[in-house]
Amino acid sequence: MVAPNPGSSNHDERSHIRPGHATDQSSVCVPSIDAVTDLQPADPSVYRSTQTDVRADRGFDDESTEDPEPLSSAEYVARVYDLVFTDVAAAGDRIGDLLVLLESGSLDRSVHRRASDTIEWIGIRCPRELVVWSEGFRTVARSDDPELAFVGLRSLAQMATVNEQAATKGIDPALSRLDSPSSNLRVSALSLLAEVGSRDTERVSQGDRSIARSATASEPRVRTAAAIAAGNLLGEDPQRFPRTSMRLFDLLEDSHEVVNTYGHIALVHFAVEHPDVVPEKAAAIDYLESVSDDELGLQPGSVAEAVAAVAKTGFCR
Repeated sequence: MVAPNPGSSNHDERSHIRPGHATDQSSVCVPSIDAVTDLQPADPSVYRSTQTDVRADRGFDDESTEDPEPLSSAEYVARVYDLVFTDVAAAGDRIGDLLVLLESGSLDRSVHRRASDTIEWIGIRCPRELVVWSEGFRTVARSDDPELAFVGLRSLAQMATVNEQAATKGIDPALSRLDSPSSNLRVSALSLLAEVGSRDTERVSQGDRSIARSATASEPRVRTAAAIAAGNLLGEDPQRFPRTSMRLFDLLEDSHEVVNTYGHIALVHFAVEHPDVVPEKAAAIDYLESVSDDELGLQPGSVAEAVAAVAKTGFCR
């Protein structure tokens, strides 16, 4: 059975990458941030305007010849949220306004959440709309406000699916959040590094110790994010991540099904790409032989390929 997606949602607009959905030529994919983030934007019906008749002529009526009556921050955010589901490109043009409002610190909690959800839904429906604001997202990712920093890192991770180069602007902010007391920030930081860390493993190697610690974090979703990051980084440049490679075995024994699954997927990727440096090779083969492609949701033959690659290194049991 394909492993359950820990970030699954009943929103039709959200697309997930399953463990076994291959990309390019690899049998192991790079899961999106949605695979490890259990924070979901509110259902559209929660925030949809119930006063469209009153506000239809306020604020966004480009054809009006009269000066529109100014909208409050709450009204403006609500209008942009509605716009996401009718004209996502037009909503994307207002991301800068939302960032200014979020950075102002003037929004109450509910409006702040609505603005954050608006940006997330734009990223879900059309992540390309986020790319032009990559500098702004990097700025807020460095914020001392953990909720604002989360918006920045999450958005940079979302845009990685369409523009990895732009998303790499979040590498340094992500590295600085790997040991955050906020599990949301740790998850978003690990997710971003899982998405784009392979583009600059020398820089990301500064986080080796922190990524390894995340493999034993108390929250399962942090451990899941660590497993995904580990698999992608070890599959690319394992010698820069020695602590992470050793902690991988903790993930293979994790009692949480999703963490355990992604830990085995990480080992498959690592073993196929760099079998010579897989630690504890006999144990690694035992772990691999205890699972199947179907259980991990991988392409047929992936686990066997990993076992054969490690066996061919000539180690002695």
